[in-house]
Amino acid sequence: MIEPVVGASYPGTLTEVFWGALHGLVTVGRGRRLSPGHREERLAVLVSRFGG
Repeated sequence: MIEPVVGASYPGTLTEVFWGALHGLVTVGRGRRLSPGHREERLAVLVSRFGG
């Protein structure tokens, strides 16, 4: 999933960044610091940037 974005160079590092961003969104969302109406849009943006 990550390789199409970065190539074969640094898939491990980019995978860690993806998981960090995903878990960050979940943590901040659970703390009610993000607009709940944009949850699906945020996830779509994250996945589209990393998953192609």
